[in-house]
Amino acid sequence: MPGYSAVEGFLNRKVASFLHEFVHDADEIAANLKLGSGAFSVQDRRLKAGALQAVLLDSGSPLIIRSATLKGFKIKIPWSSLFSQSSSIHVDTLDIG
Repeated sequence: MPGYSAVEGFLNRKVASFLHEFVHDADEIAANLKLGSGAFSVQDRRLKAGALQAVLLDSGSPLIIRSATLKGFKIKIPWSSLFSQSSSIHVDTLDIG
């Protein structure tokens, strides 16, 4: 996809950084991350409870997270119509214990 390689590289690095911060076994996911295709998804991943807890504490939440699992996560980027269609991030079922 000509012209988007710099943007794709930037997005791949940002998403990989996010994954490493919040998802266990993120190296496997990050190695296959190719947002240039316009879609990316992961399923059934354990999240790092400590990282989520830190976000909650920063927001002033009194909740305590002991475990978390993400059933599904999907990013869609409509490269061919980037200025006329929205990109989206979809989270499917976040189980927190």
